[in-house]
Amino acid sequence: MPHLGKIYEFTGVLSNFAEFADVFSQVLGRKITYVGVTAEQAEQAMRARGMPDWLITHQLTAAHIAAKAALSTENTEPIRNILDPT
Repeated sequence: MPHLGKIYEFTGVLSNFAEFADVFSQVLGRKITYVGVTAEQAEQAMRARGMPDWLITHQLTAAHIAAKAALSTENTEPIRNILDPT
């Protein structure tokens, strides 16, 4: 059991919402289109839904961080090493 007790940190290949929409399209068998919106448009929509200010701020901050890829990295090497240790 060479992996017992070990911790591996890895993620998948970096992707974007348009690529997610393409995968959903394939799985569902119908076209799914990603439509990006500006931060201002997103804020207006959240306010129109009656979301509290703190949640709007949180959502916009998270979106801003994610847009800069700060929440994700591409680290597929550990799983590649496990699958093909040669």
